[in-house]
Amino acid sequence: MTGRAHARASALVAPVPEHDRQIGVVRDHLVAAVAEAMAHTAPGGLVEVTGASIDGQWSNPTAPEEFRWKPAFVRRSLGLALVRACVEGRFKAPATAAEPVVAEALDCWRQTGWRTYHWEPWLAGLAPGARAVVLAEAVTWASALWVAFDWAALGSRCLFGAPNDLWTCPGPRTVRLKGRADVQVVLAGDAYSLPGTSDDSQAGDRQTIGVPSEDPRCTADTSSVALISVVSGRPGELWQEELAFPALVAGLRWPSRPVPARVVGLWPDAATVRMVDIDDRLLGATSERVVAAVRRAHSELAIGLTAA
Repeated sequence: MTGRAHARASALVAPVPEHDRQIGVVRDHLVAAVAEAMAHTAPGGLVEVTGASIDGQWSNPTAPEEFRWKPAFVRRSLGLALVRACVEGRFKAPATAAEPVVAEALDCWRQTGWRTYHWEPWLAGLAPGARAVVLAEAVTWASALWVAFDWAALGSRCLFGAPNDLWTCPGPRTVRLKGRADVQVVLAGDAYSLPGTSDDSQAGDRQTIGVPSEDPRCTADTSSVALISVVSGRPGELWQEELAFPALVAGLRWPSRPVPARVVGLWPDAATVRMVDIDDRLLGATSERVVAAVRRAHSELAIGLTAA
């Protein structure tokens, strides 16, 4: 690993400054502001806010298209599996891990029927050329993550591919926040396990409405964690809020746990890595961007109703 990768790993797990992270105050503000933003909108389908929404996009899966697998839906879950296998010392690089990891997943599915990653039947039915395309995309994705950090320095702190966090804001129209981090890194306390493996399909989500109770599958824990997110495109003006978004959603989803204290973003397309510590100011600024995304969604819905 390079000196830069080691420096990033050291910065990732460095002591976290003492910050206020009043997630209850942020939650109350979001509930009130979203209700105001969606006022006078007829009850209807789901409005979903993701990290991309912070940068001016929003998703409204009111009438979702039929789901069909494609390489882009496999690269993250397979890519994370490749990085995990390398971190465990089984392989030296994602490129050498790809074929064996896929073979293991397909063998497990054929023998037991269990789909660890959900894409096993689809991938097994592909022609060799198409399968090579899928593996190439996953290797490219995984390689960018693999070389970005000194994983040996992070040791057993890493949790790969935890399920997406979902938090639904109560109101007349469902507004759901969907946060995703590719890797969680334990900063303090004992390591712990989270259930499930996520991919880019509709599987692997954890949801709550308003103020949740703890998921009984998770062990009670007070560890502070950092998040690593692989982001497409290039960092924009709101890159800090975009990185803070999964920490915000995790804090809303798990109010009895500490809000993730730090987020590192990796933009492979721009060969850029940036880090931000999460404090009350940034959580507030990110919640304002969420409200702005909801307002944009409200405007789009109003335009759609007028056109209809």
